Amino acid sequence: MASRRVLEKLGEVALKPSHVNGRWRKAAVSAKNAARLRKEELVAGNEWPYEKPHSDSPYGQYKPAKGHKRHEEERARAKKIEENLKTADQKIADYRASKIIKDVPLLDSLVYTPKKIRAKAKAKA
Repeated sequence: MASRRVLEKLGEVALKPSHVNGRWRKAAVSAKNAARLRKEELVAGNEWPYEKPHSDSPYGQYKPAKGHKRHEEERARAKKIEENLKTADQKIADYRASKIIKDVPLLDSLVYTPKKIRAKAKAKA
């Protein structure tokens, strides 16, 4: 009966453990006694005032597994490659044009403009 008095005095706080000065203290009313008191109340036709609310929400019941890091990296890499492929043709063309200008004899690079160097390289190819 002491647990009934403690529960009436402290209320719902008596059913939960408390954190005091960096240490956890037991609940004032044990789970076994709380279950006994709840059963007595329900048998007497009263409602148990400390009932935990039950949620009908589907959220939180099932959370899919996070998976492996390598699978996430594969997806990120595939996405990055797909984005880079969109500009690949232009990058290749720019690279080839820059190589044409770099592979010019010294005399031509001193005498000709870049436009004439490209025209000469195209005529050669």
